[in-house]
Amino acid sequence: MNARNDNKRDVATLERIAATKLRDGTSPAEVEAWLKLEGVSPSNAVLMVGMLARRVDGRPAHGARVTDAVTKRQITRVSVRQSSKVLTLFYVVTMLLLCVPVGLIMMAWPQMRLNAVMLLMMPVVYGIICYPLFALGGAIYNAIAVRVGGVEFESADKPDAA
Repeated sequence: MNARNDNKRDVATLERIAATKLRDGTSPAEVEAWLKLEGVSPSNAVLMVGMLARRVDGRPAHGARVTDAVTKRQITRVSVRQSSKVLTLFYVVTMLLLCVPVGLIMMAWPQMRLNAVMLLMMPVVYGIICYPLFALGGAIYNAIAVRVGGVEFESADKPDAA
């Protein structure tokens, strides 16, 4: 709100009224126009309607212009079993993609057959060893994240392509 409109309603009141209007079926464009008449700058009116349209039912209202609001978030806890399972499968598949072709090529030379069999067993060994190590890593991460905070990242909401 601009300084020249000190006698106008405060932002919280405007947000409540705008949310009610959106919930009652008023189009986002009409709510934006009303906010501008109340002294809200055009860019702030667009942002406010975009935010409120998402709050009304969890997604943008029809015709709402939602900007990419960047939010900082933290991963404060990971599911140890699920994370370990996914990471172990990732490593096993990667090892399969690397070891199987090389192992099959090595089988062509008689002196390399024993090494090729060992190489072909690597994905299984990786799976057995990696799961408990990843579980331990997840447990350590959870213990540390409680005390100092988790990994921080930024996320932005993108409007649905309709």
